[in-house]
Amino acid sequence: MVAAEAPRTACLDNDHDPGVGDLADVALAVTDRRGGIRLSNRAWTTLMGVPNASDSAAWLQLLEAPDQKQVRDALERAATDGQAERFHLWIATNLLRHRTRWSVHPLDGTNSNEMLVSATDVAREDDLAYRASHDSLTGLLNRHEFRRALDAAISRQHHGGPGVAVLFVDLDSFKTVNDTAGHATGDKVLALAAGRIRHAVRPADIVARVGGDEFAVLCDDHGKNPQSLQDMAERLAAGFDRPISVDGHSWTVGVAVGTATSKGHTSTSDALLAAADRAM
Repeated sequence: MVAAEAPRTACLDNDHDPGVGDLADVALAVTDRRGGIRLSNRAWTTLMGVPNASDSAAWLQLLEAPDQKQVRDALERAATDGQAERFHLWIATNLLRHRTRWSVHPLDGTNSNEMLVSATDVAREDDLAYRASHDSLTGLLNRHEFRRALDAAISRQHHGGPGVAVLFVDLDSFKTVNDTAGHATGDKVLALAAGRIRHAVRPADIVARVGGDEFAVLCDDHGKNPQSLQDMAERLAAGFDRPISVDGHSWTVGVAVGTATSKGHTSTSDALLAAADRAM
C-alpha cells in the first residue's frame, strides 16, 4: 500500500487502461475510516453527484441520517475488524432516488485506515443484465441465454425432470420485406412476428431470437408428448395465416417449424437446436 504521505492522484480512472477504475460502471472510492475520499473514479462522481474532492466526506450528506450512521458504522467495523461489509441504501441525486448495493473492503487488514468503497445502482445493474441477455429488437432472449436455459432444462431432465423439446422457427419470405421496403420496415415486421410466436406458445415456454429471422422455443415438459409438439407447431404456423401490417402495407410472411426432443443423457443444447433446425 502506498504510504499516506506519498503524492496521490485524485481519480482512480486510467484513460490508458480502461477497467482500472471503471470496472462495469461500479462507483469506486478509497476513503479513510471516517468516509473522507482519497481517490474516486468517474462513476463515483456520477452516482454521488459530488466532485472528486480530496479528504471530502460531502457524499455522506446525500444520505438520510440513519443511512449516514449505517455507512459510518460499516466503515468503522470494516476498519476495526478487517472484514468486508455489504448493505443496500437509497440515495438521492438530481431529484432521483437510486437503490444502491454497497460494499466496504479494508485495504490493510485489521485497524485499517483505508477502505475501498463500491456502490452500484441496482436498477442500472439490472438493466445492463437485461440488455446482455435479451434481443434489443424483439425483447426475447438472445441465442446465448437461450442455450443457457436449454442446458439447465437438459440438466433437470438428467436428474428426473420432464422431457425437453425445442421448436426451431424460420420466417419464410422475410428477405423480400428487407429487399423491398428496407431494414426499418423489416425490423418492425420481425418485432410483430416475434409477438405472434410468443402468443402461440404457453406462458411458461421460453422463446428466443437465435438469428436474423430465426427463433427457437423451449418446452421443458413436452419431450415425451410428440402430439402436443405437433399441435404447437400447427398453432405457430396458423398464427401467420394473416398478413403482417406495417405502416399501411401488408406483408405475407410464413413460418417453417422444426421440432426435436431430448434423448436421455446424450442430449446437448447444440444437438437439440441442430436437430430441430434439420427437421424444419
